[in-house]
Amino acid sequence: MGEDLIPPALGHFQFYLECYFELSTCRSSGFGISYIPVTAIYTYADRFGLGEFFCEVIRSMDILYVKQQSEKDKEKDKKNGKGL
Repeated sequence: MGEDLIPPALGHFQFYLECYFELSTCRSSGFGISYIPVTAIYTYADRFGLGEFFCEVIRSMDILYVKQQSEKDKEKDKKNGKGL
């Protein structure tokens, strides 16, 4: 990932962002957004010798991302007349 894609204020989080983007490929595809499987996060952490803190950071990032995407999807559905 190019450094020019990361805002300067987030530069020191580049490691976590790169790991998060890589782990995002483990999401199941189908209807709507899904979480990164916890097993994928822990397997990744074990493979690279990362600890529990790493897993918690990635899980927190994912929870926020899924929440944000779900809200965007709801707004999009309302605009398209699909919402309740």
